[in-house]
Amino acid sequence: MTDLINAYSVSGASALIAYLLLRSTRVPDELKHIPSIPFWPTVYKLATGMTMLEIMEEWIPYFEKYGTVTNFLMGKWKIATGDPELLKKITFDHENFDKLTPNEVVPGNLTDKLFGTNILFSNHKVWKKHRRVVNGAFKKGWNLNVFSECVEELFEKLGDSTVKNADIDELMQRVTVEALGREIMGIKFDGISSPSQNEFVQNFNFVMRSALSPVYFIFPSIDRPWNPLRFEAYEKLKQVNIFFDKLISDRKEMMKQDENYKSKDILSLMIESNMKDLNGLTEEDVRYNTLIFFLAGQDTTSFTLSAVLYLLAEHPEIQEKVRQEVIKVLGENEYVDGKIQVPTNEQLNQLEYLYAVIQETMRLYPAVTILTNWVSKNNYNYNGMNLPAGTVIDLYVYAINRNEKYFKNPNTFDPSRFLEGGIDTNKLDSNWFSFGAGNRMCLGQSFTLTQQKIVLSSILRRYRVKHSNVENIGKPLKTRPPFLLRSDNLKLDLERI
Repeated sequence: MTDLINAYSVSGASALIAYLLLRSTRVPDELKHIPSIPFWPTVYKLATGMTMLEIMEEWIPYFEKYGTVTNFLMGKWKIATGDPELLKKITFDHENFDKLTPNEVVPGNLTDKLFGTNILFSNHKVWKKHRRVVNGAFKKGWNLNVFSECVEELFEKLGDSTVKNADIDELMQRVTVEALGREIMGIKFDGISSPSQNEFVQNFNFVMRSALSPVYFIFPSIDRPWNPLRFEAYEKLKQVNIFFDKLISDRKEMMKQDENYKSKDILSLMIESNMKDLNGLTEEDVRYNTLIFFLAGQDTTSFTLSAVLYLLAEHPEIQEKVRQEVIKVLGENEYVDGKIQVPTNEQLNQLEYLYAVIQETMRLYPAVTILTNWVSKNNYNYNGMNLPAGTVIDLYVYAINRNEKYFKNPNTFDPSRFLEGGIDTNKLDSNWFSFGAGNRMCLGQSFTLTQQKIVLSSILRRYRVKHSNVENIGKPLKTRPPFLLRSDNLKLDLERI
């Protein structure tokens, strides 16, 4: 009987998908004046496992020709822009544009239930409340010892000799997750040396992979607990929430019992605000915000670290130039008196060429390729193009980064473009949006940049990074399908210096 019910459920879900596919092929009348990216080729590419980078490469000619087009994604036809001036107007003009929340996109789907209302997905008074609390927590500065301790644990795992075919994806994710656990959540996962990932991390990653599954990303309306194909994902989500609710409850009780509790992790600071301000964040708000920080910090930082190491293996002359800068600023040895060196903020700020390498890597391989789900509050005219009120708009950072109009030789890895006399990413006329734009700029950019500088400077003093497979030399970085960028099975040799 159960098998029969499951068969009918799967058949029903398949029929609904087919209906949605047919209905979705038509561009809405109010958007027909804007050129569109064809619907069916996109569906085919996603269904056959093409990565987001591969799909984007095929979309770039549309952005180069038109600047702004329409595209079907996340259940609806949207405006898709690769025009940096329109991107700035949308992110800075709060009278005419807002950010949609997951609840407004598809209430009750996996993403909505995981992240709810948080600083990334909220507007107006609610956003200001989240921003006030979260901003205060993020202004505390970062414990540089934590990042260095994670590097030390990584080196203990790798040993004191050359490492062949090092699994860079796995190593960088574990280092990043451990730092996030300690700095954001105030806990140790002990995931760097452990043979398997922490159960919470495994459950969280499973939920995220499920949320970004192509069919549900295109048609989020069928991403529901009643869908038998989603039972496991919603059960894992339940376990994630149970873990977090207990963590928050235990931390709150600890803080009540110990008036001298001094932990400065982000979670504790948000809970402290919650306890002092009855109109502040609820415990649910604290959970949602911590989870969005965990997602953003894990994927953006670990992917960028992997991409930097890949590009430095590809360009040994640039790698050596970075290494010499690191040695000049920090010295030759990553250990001082038997302990891992903890650089100062002043020293990290002197690593200008390393920072340029990170910026150029994030231009070529932005971890977040699209800033999604902005919406026009009013009818808006941009250079003769009408954006009707209620139009959903996605901002294609990757398309801007790879456009000759905005970056000379856009497919060339050239960190010098970000040095003095190059691009000033703090100016309004900058076209570099890897951390977003406007007051929605990524709050965690200081976290990820600090960690990247410490991890990379330590690795480059200890190892020369080389391709494990010579066949990969000259090829673009391989990423996993479909949406958030993660390198795929990246293996590099770490040659002990």
